[in-house]
Amino acid sequence: MTTLEPHLGNDNFHVGDGKGLPISYLGHIKIYTPHHSFTLSNVLRVPAIMQPLLSVQKFCLDNIVYFEFHPHVFYVKDLNTHDFLLSGQSKDGLYALTKSSVTSVAQAYWSPCTSASADLWYRRLGHPTSRIFQLLILKNKIICNNKHLNFQCQSCPLGKSSRLSLGPTGHKTFAPLELIFSDVWGLAPLFSLDGYRYFVIFVDAYTKYVWYYPLVAKSDVYSVFHEFQTLIERQFSLKIKSVQTGWGGEYRKLSIFFQTVGIHHRLIFPILMKKMEQ
Repeated sequence: MTTLEPHLGNDNFHVGDGKGLPISYLGHIKIYTPHHSFTLSNVLRVPAIMQPLLSVQKFCLDNIVYFEFHPHVFYVKDLNTHDFLLSGQSKDGLYALTKSSVTSVAQAYWSPCTSASADLWYRRLGHPTSRIFQLLILKNKIICNNKHLNFQCQSCPLGKSSRLSLGPTGHKTFAPLELIFSDVWGLAPLFSLDGYRYFVIFVDAYTKYVWYYPLVAKSDVYSVFHEFQTLIERQFSLKIKSVQTGWGGEYRKLSIFFQTVGIHHRLIFPILMKKMEQ
């Protein structure tokens, strides 16, 4: 909406080179977007200017907003709520407020008058919980064809599930190296930069320290353990008393070594029962 009246005075609009350009009309303009409107007061119509110019300070004062300027885009936000109201792109070194920037606001909002199915709203809103979804419906924030979630989302159980923590084992350690847990991971689908596709970890039950060693093959566990043993026994000035594994093939050769040096080789319970049955 535009309200302009002929300018009867002799005032001129002065540009950068000091030249005064005549003013033909003076008035007010309203810019409407689907969810907001802006007021431009004391607008001057200067026929000699080919492109309209906007005073950022005047625009902010008239509409109680502020601008955020970035290298290639700008945003207009509410001064009190900081809600996003308008955006635009930079063009030829200037920040342009064009029709496309005004209509782009409509793309950033959804209309509550639009009815859609429950699963469509569910995906639009980023998979909220059922409680939040029902609250949006009750407060008429969205209009849904069916007001109950009667579909199964395969992504939510995977993304929101968590594992139960392990219960206490009853075994207590009182010093470092009393018990070391070890396991091997692999085969990785891709080689690392250094050509590894496996790794082994050693976890001290008392300190919870973790040592990680990359492996080219699972059989390297034997030599890596000797390297690990030399390191930590020197650092802690203690001897490894026991090692717990899952009885993988890579630990079979180590088990013989453990017997020769007096390290107790512990097996996790299911593996131990299976071994006893054999």
